[in-house]
Amino acid sequence: MSNTMIPWLCLLPVEILHHIFDCLDASTILFSLRCTCRRLKTIVDSYDRYVLDFRSISKSDFQLLCCLINPRKVKSLILFPKDETSDQLELFMTYFRIQEFTRLRSLTLIEIEERQLKVLLKRFCIPSLTSFSFKLGKYDDRRTNTTATLLSSIISQANLHHLNLELRSTRIEKMIWPAQCLIKYLKIGSCDEFSQIFTILRCSPHLQTFVIKFSSYVDDTIISLDSFRTSFQQLTSLTLENLRANVNNLELLLSSMTSLTYLKLIGLGHFLNGNRWEQFIQTNLPCLKKFELFVQEWKDVDYTSVDIEAIIELFRTSFWIEHKKWFFTCETIELWPRVIKLYSIPLCISTLTYEPESNKISSSTFYSIINNDMSIMDNIDTIDFKFSKFTLDDIQQQQQSLHGPLFRRITNLELDYYVQPIPNWASFISILVDLTTVTQIKLTGIRIFQAHPNIITDLSTLLQQACSLTSLDICCNYDSRRSKLTAQDIYSMTPSHVKHLAASIKNLNEVKICLTKLQHLLTARFFYRSSSFSNVVVEWLEQEKAGSSYFVGAVFTKVWLVQSNNQFKLVRIGNKRIKLTVDH
Repeated sequence: MSNTMIPWLCLLPVEILHHIFDCLDASTILFSLRCTCRRLKTIVDSYDRYVLDFRSISKSDFQLLCCLINPRKVKSLILFPKDETSDQLELFMTYFRIQEFTRLRSLTLIEIEERQLKVLLKRFCIPSLTSFSFKLGKYDDRRTNTTATLLSSIISQANLHHLNLELRSTRIEKMIWPAQCLIKYLKIGSCDEFSQIFTILRCSPHLQTFVIKFSSYVDDTIISLDSFRTSFQQLTSLTLENLRANVNNLELLLSSMTSLTYLKLIGLGHFLNGNRWEQFIQTNLPCLKKFELFVQEWKDVDYTSVDIEAIIELFRTSFWIEHKKWFFTCETIELWPRVIKLYSIPLCISTLTYEPESNKISSSTFYSIINNDMSIMDNIDTIDFKFSKFTLDDIQQQQQSLHGPLFRRITNLELDYYVQPIPNWASFISILVDLTTVTQIKLTGIRIFQAHPNIITDLSTLLQQACSLTSLDICCNYDSRRSKLTAQDIYSMTPSHVKHLAASIKNLNEVKICLTKLQHLLTARFFYRSSSFSNVVVEWLEQEKAGSSYFVGAVFTKVWLVQSNNQFKLVRIGNKRIKLTVDH
């Protein structure tokens, strides 16, 4: 028997290995597994279900991946030419003839400039797509009609079932919907007319899930009387976000969707009447199984605890508690007593500004809220802490009542230091939030901007606990001319697992020090007071970060970095020297 140990992975059948590959990113498959042994190389070369996700990648890995991948074996593609990687799209098109992506089923374009859209969509094999997601970055009003025409062509494709459009309503309203659109899932990021919803529904007999985010102004009038008599039985799930509408018109809209099993409403208006909701749901939405609500209402006088109890009492009937088992909380904040919130439990919103319990006047039909039931916050992925609202008593009270993190699924954490934080604030955050799930952190406030040493020390400790953190923003929304943050401040706060950094920094010379120290970064963006040393930094980048894409301006610098260990990766895996070949 040979003394050589064969890795168990190499013994698995090809079909099982391909299923394992389905759970891995393309870089891991091509850079690591492909170089392990000859059998795995052969199996990798036969794999044809790659997902290319370019949202977080170094420039060197991007180029290497483009060299290794066969476009005919890609089923999903995500392009994200954000500010630091603005040349990603141009580079991508130099490596590929886009027509070669013949098996592409899902295409996601994020922050694409409107001028680039026509070139891209004319080249991709659009008829093969089953899913298309698009977020427009830089607009060009001269191309409004062109964009609408291109998108109209896409939605008429027979295989397209999933569509996500995040762009201004001026583009969406000019689209021409085919009479028999086959889309089953539709999300639009900007809508300003109820009539547009009816138009889409009339043309979409297969639409099952509809997610709508309204513009700041909503025309909720329903002009055609025929709309009242139309029933859209195909629709089973509806989400309305940023809703500002007359409750009568909202009821007219919803009464045409009698097959709904799921309804989510997030907005501002007169939607607090539990008795009215009960009667409407019983009469018009008999199939509704899940109702999620987060609404706010303003009035000219302060709300009191009596007002809160009067509102929540209408949600304590047997219909809500026993039959539907839907629970609600009503609250107001002492600092803003003219605004009242009514929301279902668990919270259905994804973004929350945290308020200490001592600032609230609230009442709930959900008894477990008193015991800090953790599940009520599981839909929250972004949370903002403003330390100006906290007292030491708030922290001590919360620490005593919690038996585990209240926020268990946070990915985006925002910390605002407009005042000096109270003692033990860092431990309070680590108790309240499960930091292991956080991938993005944004720091703002004058105390950080002025490089307050105690805060920087505490932050360095806190950020190290966020083991999944990939993106860090340090005071980028401030006037960069006032920043006192040095390179040492920045790199002392930045953990080694952070890949994307944006920061306001004292001056341009400090940028070189940061980039020298933070070798693990994939992208970086720095803001500083106006400088005349840009030529010096350009020369340094050309010499020390050769191959990187960059822009050095008078007040900011952005870099898409080539990692220094990339050449090593090309030729050495473990103790073996291996040549990575391109098999197009």
